Amino acid sequence: MGLPSISANTTQEQGFVEAKPAGSASLRPARAPANSGKAKSKSGQPKDKKVATSTRQFIKAYLKSPLQVGSLIPSSRFLGRTMAELVDLKSARTVIEYGPGTGTITAELLPRLGEHTKFFVVELSPQMASSFSKVYPDVKLYQRSIAEIGEICAAESLPAAGGVDVIISGIPWAVVPLDVQHELLTETAKVLRPGGMMLTYGYHSGLLLKSGREFAKALPKYFSSVKRTKPIWLNMPPAFVYVCTR
Repeated sequence: MGLPSISANTTQEQGFVEAKPAGSASLRPARAPANSGKAKSKSGQPKDKKVATSTRQFIKAYLKSPLQVGSLIPSSRFLGRTMAELVDLKSARTVIEYGPGTGTITAELLPRLGEHTKFFVVELSPQMASSFSKVYPDVKLYQRSIAEIGEICAAESLPAAGGVDVIISGIPWAVVPLDVQHELLTETAKVLRPGGMMLTYGYHSGLLLKSGREFAKALPKYFSSVKRTKPIWLNMPPAFVYVCTR
């Protein structure tokens, strides 16, 4: 089975701008055990099932842990759809979602996964993890730090290095301290296969912050190719996606 590639159709429709060389990695949590639920059955999630993106829950989680949640507004389905269509998920053997929140992006990923694709999520926020599991009880969730992604992969019987094809990240990089950025990017790069991809999004307002600019500068240090989509205007606030190839 080949490694995933960027979807040509979506690339043409979405368009890319050059990602300026520019940051990087993990918030240290108390360890919590993984959700013992079975891996998600792609056909078990009805396409028309609405994702519970409770504004009240999201704001409550943000006010309690703003560095973990990153935004008062959940990501939109338009952003999720863009991310899901930028990579060939069906050919991926292992896909991980970082920081799924209430599951808006997850809803776009699940229908596009291959029949035998291993999929699980990593969410640090207890509030978001609880909300996500109520909507997707059959998706395996690890309430741990991304800094421990190597250990998480080992728990999934994956190589601690080079065992992952695709990572879809919802980490709020622009508000993550620089040393933590670097730690998370280092661990993420370790678990990706050569040619594997990390997709993550940002807001143009985040580039006004030093940490947001430094993150953009750091990406080429960890990935052989970094591209950035044009603005996704239907998301609020408008966002863009970094497509990073190991």
